[in-house]
Amino acid sequence: MKRWIQTSAICALALACAVPLAAAVAPVSQDSYTISSNLAGVFGSAQIVRVGNAYDGNATAWLRFDLSHLPPNTKGAGVAKAVLTFYVRTVYRPGDFYWAPIQAAWSESTLNGMNAPLAGSPVAFGLVSVSQTFITVDVATLVRQWLDGTVPNYGIALLPGSAVFDVDSKEIAGSAAYIQIELAGTAGAAGPAGPQGSAGASGLIGPQGPQGHPGPTGLTGAAGPSGLPGPLGPAGPPGPAGAGDSNVGFVTQVAPCAGSSPCVVITPACANHMRVLGGGCKSTSSNMLLLGSDENGGNSWECVWIPQASSDSAVVTAQALCPILPQPLAAPGGVN
Repeated sequence: MKRWIQTSAICALALACAVPLAAAVAPVSQDSYTISSNLAGVFGSAQIVRVGNAYDGNATAWLRFDLSHLPPNTKGAGVAKAVLTFYVRTVYRPGDFYWAPIQAAWSESTLNGMNAPLAGSPVAFGLVSVSQTFITVDVATLVRQWLDGTVPNYGIALLPGSAVFDVDSKEIAGSAAYIQIELAGTAGAAGPAGPQGSAGASGLIGPQGPQGHPGPTGLTGAAGPSGLPGPLGPAGPPGPAGAGDSNVGFVTQVAPCAGSSPCVVITPACANHMRVLGGGCKSTSSNMLLLGSDENGGNSWECVWIPQASSDSAVVTAQALCPILPQPLAAPGGVN
């Protein structure tokens, strides 16, 4: 009995006949395998066909299919879909495999590694990872070529890739390889829309989008509270004596400063052991760092400088502001 399903209709005069979609199964009619470790071996009656580069050799599976279950005169254009299906009994090493059309006639009763036909260039590859599962491969293009006669139907070879596995042969009823073929036709009218399904789970958060353009400048905020007073700065050099003050004067000491050691400059003592009123320090270069200044011994002024680098040099000055005793006035007429 032919395994295909087709619905026909009586066509009215001047109306075209519409042939709905039909399906057919092309069962495997020949299957075997060859292995490089046993070139003379014939495995057409084995319950498995092996594929892959295993420890015991390089194995290729050979499958041929019976297309007589298709409606008569079916051509390639009438094939909407063709899927090769086979049952993987055992996976020894997961990975990929390739398939290709076989290019010459062969028989499972005599096929071995010495008389095996050539296989064409690999058409595509598949993946195998789990034992006791069905694997499907799209072979629609090759089946159309078989039906149009552009490529002879010598079957399909499963070529080794990285996977090693066994496929059930036709000697195991119910799980042999086959090709499921859907025939093209005029599709019927669309049925009514089904009820709306429930909402799916929320998707993952997408990647962050690009940064937007800067917004307009905001209004000026209120003034913040006043900060704390800063530390007291160093004392500045004394100013020049006023024109009307003849009771004070400056005592100055100048010295060079260079190298990496501090330079200490001390003014001479104020006259008559008078106590110094103040003082100041100056440098001809901004590379001199003033470490400190203060009175020295009560009647002179001391400045301590250090160059910021060993190559820096300058002339530094220390000044002391000293009181001056008033001179007695001369008597009239030169009498003291």
